[in-house]
Amino acid sequence: MGRVFLIFNYIFGMFTIIIVLNYGENFKKEDWLKIIKTVSTIMGILVIGRFLINFRIILNFLSIY
Repeated sequence: MGRVFLIFNYIFGMFTIIIVLNYGENFKKEDWLKIIKTVSTIMGILVIGRFLINFRIILNFLSIY
């Protein structure tokens, strides 16, 4: 299950890069900052969501140490 989300994250990142390369010629600095903020917010939400879904597994892993 972890590999599926890793692949999803890579595809999402590559999709973002492809979109920016194709349409980003005339972007201003503010546009770039908006894209970076939007993508990082989406990725942060995905990471937090995965953490909440796997909360018990993470606690079990941490209890070993």
